[in-house]
Order: sequence, then structure tokens, then C-alpha cells
Amino acid sequence: MKQIEVIREALLQARRTRVNKHLVVFFMLFLVLHVFTCMCAYSQGTIKGKVIDKDNQTPLGYATVLLFQDGIFISGTYADEEGIFTFDSVPSGKYDIRIAHVGCDYYKIEGLEIEDDTVKDIGVAQLIFRDTSFHDHPLGKREREDTK
Repeated sequence: MKQIEVIREALLQARRTRVNKHLVVFFMLFLVLHVFTCMCAYSQGTIKGKVIDKDNQTPLGYATVLLFQDGIFISGTYADEEGIFTFDSVPSGKYDIRIAHVGCDYYKIEGLEIEDDTVKDIGVAQLIFRDTSFHDHPLGKREREDTK
């Protein structure tokens, strides 16, 4: 409402000083566009979720969570100790999320729609640990030459 007061005062001032009407109209248009731009800048959504180990259902703290739009990296964060992550101030649009943790396969969410002033909870992302035993690794199968 303060903007309306400023516009009203500008009109009264213009009448008193006989300022060019075009200048007053330009000033009013500038104020309206400025207010509209500020309102749009604050209309953003939030994405949140939790990362857990699929096998034992325990939180995977410090997992890396990446946000992409049209294949372009937008932002990244880490899950906290309880596996919870949040992206704040996400403009409306369609996004992809990739979640990674040491020793786990990637987890992907594609086509996530975000709308203004909403909180999108993706729920629980269950990551699967890869079998990384040393014996299955090519280096683990090699015998040392000095032991033959």
C-alpha cells in the first residue's frame, strides 16, 4: 500500500508544479513494474525429502543432492545427519534430482513440477549399496608375482 501512497503523492506534486504528464506516467509505470517484479521474485517453491539405505532403512547422512533443469545444473546440497535435505527458493518449473552417496547407485527423480509458494516433498529416496567387495574387483583377483 505504500506504493499507492507514493503514486498519489507524485500525482499531487505534478499538479502543483505542472510537471510534464508523460514524466509522471513513466514514473507510475516504473513503480508498478518494480512492485510486480519484486512480487515475482519472491514467488518460489521448496523441495524437500529424505535419503535412506534401502536394505536396513537407516538414514544416509551427507548424501549429495543435485538439482537440474533441462540438463543444466541449478543447485546442490547435502542431506543432514538424518538424511533430510531441502532446496529453498526454487523458481517454478520442471526439475530433475540426482542423489548420490558413497558406495551407492545413483537415485534419479525426473520431471518434478515445482509451483510458486508450494512445498514439494519427494518423500523417501531409497539408495541401494553396490557390492564393492575387494575379491570381485579385478585388482583383488590378481596374484602377486613374488608369491608364485
